[in-house]
Amino acid sequence: MADYEVGIYNAEVRERVEAGHRHRSLTDDWAEIHYIEVSAADIAGARLKVLRRYPEKRGFIIDSVEKEYSRPKITSKSVHFVANPIDSTLY
Repeated sequence: MADYEVGIYNAEVRERVEAGHRHRSLTDDWAEIHYIEVSAADIAGARLKVLRRYPEKRGFIIDSVEKEYSRPKITSKSVHFVANPIDSTLY
């Protein structure tokens, strides 16, 4: 299973906010994209997991699905210090 980052917003909230109103049950921040991390076998599986919790029939729209790649961990062994030849300060 891979990790995916899914961007999702709520179209109903976005329309209400643009009209100067509030949604009856969701906060205004749902007008903007929220990023949710999920583990799934593939992109379709990631979409299904998110849509189960945030269904389209309630106004949720998936904006993007990106596979997350693991970032290398930084350890004290992987950090190198370089001395500044002008003032001998370590950077």
